Amino acid sequence: MANANRRVKSREYKIILNRHRFADRAGGEKALFKLIKRLEGLSDAKVKRQFEPRYRKVWYLDTADHRLFASDRYIVRIRREDDKDPLWKITLKFRSPDRYRAAGQAFAAPKSAADAEEKFEEDITPPFHSVFSRSSTFRADRAPNFETFRSLREMFKRVPKLGIASEEALVPVNGFVAHENSMHLCTVKLPDLAPIKVAVSHWYAHKNCSGVPLISEFSFDVDEINNDESANRLEHFPPETTETCRHIFQSVLDDRAWYSRGGTTKTAFAFHG
Repeated sequence: MANANRRVKSREYKIILNRHRFADRAGGEKALFKLIKRLEGLSDAKVKRQFEPRYRKVWYLDTADHRLFASDRYIVRIRREDDKDPLWKITLKFRSPDRYRAAGQAFAAPKSAADAEEKFEEDITPPFHSVFSRSSTFRADRAPNFETFRSLREMFKRVPKLGIASEEALVPVNGFVAHENSMHLCTVKLPDLAPIKVAVSHWYAHKNCSGVPLISEFSFDVDEINNDESANRLEHFPPETTETCRHIFQSVLDDRAWYSRGGTTKTAFAFHG
């Protein structure tokens, strides 16, 4: 029986931004950092500037009619990491507002993947919409062979049949490949508590990643701090941490120059445009 009482290992907050603020990407990112830096005047938080850029290609796989995503919110995501150190990062994820349904997903990365990572986390989007995701990720030095639903189920064990024929083809969603430029803006640190890691990422149609992005996303995440791995122990996110996260989240939502009220998530953009 699958474990439906998983502990939330991290909470990630996501906000789609006004992409036109990043026509000058460097200038937009510096201005966004200044907005977060104001937190130092509101609490004991210390904001440490990072400005670490990263480039990768991102795309999703599904049936031609998107049944993995539409019926049960399964997401197959492929990331090709920086060309300087080329790696393929393959993720299978299940999202649901039902915590225990998400936690009960039993799929797993191949046993041969030495660096496989299993995660259970909470994703938060405006105004404060919470969904839970169970994911399994591994890295490979070659492109994954996911030509059919059968090949996906052979790679990730215990994926349900989902009413999809074994030989049904899996194809890039909408033929879309995002060229992603992401920036680790800063780390927000509270005394003796887990750091809050803040980033902004942009999707472009071309590798040069110039001009107004297709979509821009602000995100930050924090890990739980309870080191007791007992199954009957809840995760722990201290009030000081959650309150600081609320300040960060609300400061962007309240600024009409930054927050794109029509935005959802990057994944939704890939599927629906």
